[in-house]
Amino acid sequence: MKLSILRKSLVVGVWLTISAVSVFGQSRFAVGVNGLYGTEIKSFAVGAKVQYDITSHFRAEDAFNYFFKKDGVSMWEENVNLHYLFYIGDKFRVYPLVGFTVVGVKFDMNSAIPAEYQQYAEMAGVSGGSSSDTYFGGNAGAGIEYLVTPHLAVGLEGKYSIVKDVDQAVFGLGVTYKF
Repeated sequence: MKLSILRKSLVVGVWLTISAVSVFGQSRFAVGVNGLYGTEIKSFAVGAKVQYDITSHFRAEDAFNYFFKKDGVSMWEENVNLHYLFYIGDKFRVYPLVGFTVVGVKFDMNSAIPAEYQQYAEMAGVSGGSSSDTYFGGNAGAGIEYLVTPHLAVGLEGKYSIVKDVDQAVFGLGVTYKF
């Protein structure tokens, strides 16, 4: 069931990004990877993204991030964001971003309780197992990008995901290759 929601959110995200490109005309696109940190889950993440330059100032982005398990909690997120680019010289771009997010959270009770305390948890009636849930929300943030070459860029980004029960700030460092 949860995998079905993930697949649907990925398909919708890619479809929205491609639709935006189709409406505004073909343009340059980029693919990239990110290293991130989430403040609510207090964990690092890895991510992949696809970006489309709709116009010289508007860019659509579809990004998927996976946060590593910490204290029995793991999380993934699918984001569809729109960037408005401000050019600072030939090499720098600064942008605000807004968008939508789908977040999946999994809690594993067995991993959350350290092994040496498992027997006490069982005596207290705390059972093992896991649960997961999916949430929908929005993003707002900003980033800066530096063009190392005409095709290679590095960037820093910060965003706040407004999502029921799992609001968090996410900070990332990324590399993109522009085609």
